[in-house]
Amino acid sequence: MSSHVEPLRVTRRRGTHDESFHLVDAVLCDADGRVHRMWGSGAIDVMARSAIKTIQALPLFTTGAVDALGISDTEVALACSSHSASSGHVAAVGAWLDRIGLPDGLECGPDLPLGVSARAEWLGAGRGAERIANCCSGKHAGFLTVATRLGVDPAGYLAAEHPVMRRVIDTVAAATDLDVVSAPWGSDGCGIPTFALPLDRQAMAMARLVSARFGDDDLDAAAPRLVAAHLGRAWWVAGDDRPEVFIEAHATEPVVAKGGADGVFFAALPERALGLALKVRSGSDLAAEHAIVHLLAELDAIDASGWNAEFTNKDGAPAGRFVIS
Repeated sequence: MSSHVEPLRVTRRRGTHDESFHLVDAVLCDADGRVHRMWGSGAIDVMARSAIKTIQALPLFTTGAVDALGISDTEVALACSSHSASSGHVAAVGAWLDRIGLPDGLECGPDLPLGVSARAEWLGAGRGAERIANCCSGKHAGFLTVATRLGVDPAGYLAAEHPVMRRVIDTVAAATDLDVVSAPWGSDGCGIPTFALPLDRQAMAMARLVSARFGDDDLDAAAPRLVAAHLGRAWWVAGDDRPEVFIEAHATEPVVAKGGADGVFFAALPERALGLALKVRSGSDLAAEHAIVHLLAELDAIDASGWNAEFTNKDGAPAGRFVIS
């Protein structure tokens, strides 16, 4: 679907010295897979990790779970989230699990809160690693909700052959027009299967999400509802001091944005029906954050003038900045 051009370069400049750099592949596609802009290669296989959660959450709608079980827009946003496990996030996920009768149903691994302040508060309260503090607990609450709606045993929902995960995988396959189960795969940080798929196909999936052009009646009906739930709820999708929150606050048009581990970030522009996907070759999450802000600004989708590209030493004094070329 795409050819190779020069990748984006994110350089960490300390003082007057360029101490390291990260190469970034990125592609901007429409719902038909046409490439509108590209940096590096769109053909590389990438594990999307958490950046694809907006696609993975669509079964909440296509199974009828949202309407049948009264799932709120905030809960839909949490199903798309890698939340910081602030007290608000944890309380909302806990209330959701209680309401569907599965307070102990989470199978994501126990973890400490992702957010710095949230972790300090958590540890200060004498709590250790818990499943509900895992940044993916909202997504997993969504999986449990789908299991409840389908009337299947939720136990083992992490496995690719479970009816819930089968729905999720089939949704990713429909979004990318790929035989996902034949793709290289592994276990994601939260335990579900993750697949290595071409970057341009994943950008296309994001374009299909915001244009409701999957070519499947159920998915096309679900997409606008999920996008509407996602927009304006970046804090629920991420948390304090996260790039998704900055993007939402400084957007000049609606933007759906979601990062993933190991240097992946996806975004989509509903008014233009375009999807953007990037992967930092080194796997640097920090480089991915700078890259997505830069690219969205280059596309005039956000005002990045307030983005802090500087980093400090341990005393908080300026030590350098990230430069993108």
